[in-house]
Amino acid sequence: MKIGQIMKIPPMDGLAIAVQPGATVKSIADKYGIATQELIDANNLSDTTLVAGELLLVPGADTPPLPVKQAPRRPRRTGSASCSGRRISTTGSLRSRLHRMAR
Repeated sequence: MKIGQIMKIPPMDGLAIAVQPGATVKSIADKYGIATQELIDANNLSDTTLVAGELLLVPGADTPPLPVKQAPRRPRRTGSASCSGRRISTTGSLRSRLHRMAR
């Protein structure tokens, strides 16, 4: 919003939607489970021809809940692999191999 901009608040509860290409008053009314005439009256439509991108108010409709993203699960430990607690140094192993090869 900008200073001086007029905000229009609809006189009823509903959902504001943007008309998708190919949508009709009937297809929108059917999708939201309302009467075609109810959609026409709520939007003061004199013509039932819709234009893609046009904003309409669907009376009584509510937004579906947003999906909740679940945190990824960590793999379960089976207990078959265990750690002895010893520190393993790959450089030490490589060093000893190189030393043996040099002999």
